[in-house]
Amino acid sequence: MQQGLIARLIYAEAAGWLASQGITAHPVSLALRDRERVGRRELWLQHKALRRTTPAWEEDDVWLAADEKIGRALTTLARLLERVPSADNPLIDHAHAEAWLGPLAPQACPFDTHRFTTWRSAHMPDGRRPDPRPALLRAADAALDWMEGGISDEPDAIQALAIAVLLLKRMGAVDIVPPRFWTAWSALCAPDDPGVLPRLRGDTAARLAPDGTASWPLVFLHLIAKSARAGSRIVFELRVTEAAGLAFAAGEDKRSRLPATVDLLLRQPALTAPALARRLDITPQAALRLFARLEQAGLVQEVTGRDSFRAFALAVRPSGRPRLEGR
Repeated sequence: MQQGLIARLIYAEAAGWLASQGITAHPVSLALRDRERVGRRELWLQHKALRRTTPAWEEDDVWLAADEKIGRALTTLARLLERVPSADNPLIDHAHAEAWLGPLAPQACPFDTHRFTTWRSAHMPDGRRPDPRPALLRAADAALDWMEGGISDEPDAIQALAIAVLLLKRMGAVDIVPPRFWTAWSALCAPDDPGVLPRLRGDTAARLAPDGTASWPLVFLHLIAKSARAGSRIVFELRVTEAAGLAFAAGEDKRSRLPATVDLLLRQPALTAPALARRLDITPQAALRLFARLEQAGLVQEVTGRDSFRAFALAVRPSGRPRLEGR
């Protein structure tokens, strides 16, 4: 359950950051590309500019630019969230910081050593300087100062929020499940320059701030609260589906692979038949039969809409209760 939750949160965060870059990609599609190398562009990419406004002769350029950002979301942001360091400090000095944060930015920019040291002295917890502020506000302040401190000639919000995640981890505010910010971008935020810190849409800002201008700490807290609520829904859905899957497989022979299939689908956002076959040491045809049984029971659904390279994910109704009719 924990492994499945973290995987879903990570790909939702990657999809949220891509949305801030003008790229629409579903978290399940990102998971399939990342884990199983399944992902032709008509399957998982719905780039608005490419679909609606880009001349045919520019499509390849737009596609390559989008593909580079998708690769960055998966190979850097997702990996960073998957393994937020707790023992080794990647911000111990400017050289380590460049190595850790550099791949997140669209292009490498050296960090100013003096300004980095000043920023680090002000924001990195070391146990010697007590700070009565809540950890979330300290992380928000550190992210803002990163953007405004002149440490990099081209600071990027993805770097600043990665730093916030690291600080929350090192301050003990989070343990295993990484905090998220970009997940709520589509629901709450307004488009802006791709590299700047998120800002709330006018309607959301007007609801939260009397003058309609939400300060960065307010934006930061609202993003993390919205993302936390989304994570709670995922936990609920996984628990309901886990119970339904165990009930469905309860009467199976002990040699049945149905319980193991349900377990793998809880751990991963989506699975193909070849992937399931490798994990269970069965044939792809047997894997498809397992998926067919679970699909008939309303526990899984096919998510690609294709006749080949099909993938399956847990099916949850809007109420949170999987369908069990048809067993």
